[in-house]
Amino acid sequence: MLHHTHSKPIIALTLLILLILLTQGFFMSAQAQETNRQDIDAKIQTLIDQQLPRIAQEASQFGNSGVVMQDGKIIAQGVFGSRQKDRDNPVASNDKWHLGSITKSMTATAIGRLVDQGKLSFDDTIGDLWPEKADQIDPAWRQVTIAQLLRHLSGAKANFGLGVLFNRTFENQAALDQARDEAVLKIMAKAPTHQPGTTFEYSNIGYTIAGVLAAKVAQMPWEKLIEQEVFEPLGLESAGFGAPKGDNPWGHAKKWMLLTTAIDPEKPESDNSAIMGPAGVAHMSLQDLASYGQMHLAAERGESDYLSAETAKWLHTAPPQVSEEHPLYAAGWIWLSYRDDGGLSLSHNGSNTMWYAFLVNDPKTNASIAFATNVGNNEPSGRGFSELTREVLNLLDQQ
Repeated sequence: MLHHTHSKPIIALTLLILLILLTQGFFMSAQAQETNRQDIDAKIQTLIDQQLPRIAQEASQFGNSGVVMQDGKIIAQGVFGSRQKDRDNPVASNDKWHLGSITKSMTATAIGRLVDQGKLSFDDTIGDLWPEKADQIDPAWRQVTIAQLLRHLSGAKANFGLGVLFNRTFENQAALDQARDEAVLKIMAKAPTHQPGTTFEYSNIGYTIAGVLAAKVAQMPWEKLIEQEVFEPLGLESAGFGAPKGDNPWGHAKKWMLLTTAIDPEKPESDNSAIMGPAGVAHMSLQDLASYGQMHLAAERGESDYLSAETAKWLHTAPPQVSEEHPLYAAGWIWLSYRDDGGLSLSHNGSNTMWYAFLVNDPKTNASIAFATNVGNNEPSGRGFSELTREVLNLLDQQ
């Protein structure tokens, strides 16, 4: 009988060669993928550098900034222009920007944290959460839920009256808390503008009520709640409230003879009333804003210890539409398309009329894109930033 003892080494050698070739092929493929990604990142950086000046010119912006973050890393960022009109004070990459209504998602996120902690439910009503004031609140308001407040379905009208809007100076936090409570109780003493649950109306009042209720549950001021449940655990070290002070951009508003003027952040008129803080007074750097967006994408995938996937999905899910005009508005987020293929991204913008900020979180590419400017020319700024976002996403799709 013949024994082919020499065949075993040949088989082993063949397997080794195959393994080497496969490993080499995999390595070369990974290397090519990384090179392609670096090329695309460089193209995005060039795009940002080219387009920020163009947008500033077309939207009459004095300064602007942009950040693109993907998989937790900044892949492109840029700045253009000046922190103040007619001043040689250039915008810096780590400057802080007023976020306006992007704050709404932070109020909703803090409430989501309280839900995860078992302290409240999205289905809890105003009557449930503020029983000691029930006799001062219209019966229809008492049945309104946290969910309806966060989704702009509470029946609240859009804005407070001038008495609240121009009430901008408070002796201390306790005085602000009292003024905020009084402002929402005055609204809720009368029936809601719409029957709750039947009409979508974007409402700063609704988010202020939600912020007041969350503060009651947490037994601390809304500002402290946002610091404790959003800013600090996410490491958003640049974050704060009101117009950013120090070496940062100033907001701009039309004043005397309709001339656009830089507004000193130390002055009360540099921001909307802090009473409506839960609806729109946060500020931070765009790096921190994009990082905040990245957390929301990660949480929905179940990859965050900060927020449960169930809660993140609830915050990001638009309810059934109540009318043809009802946008895909979730809880401080709206689903919009910035893609040629019509795919949707989770986004929001914000303005206190003196600034404009813009954040898009794209699930397909796991990218967060943030832009801001120090003037409230919302329509042209929004158009410019939206178009630039579309171009960035088109490039990211090529990875």
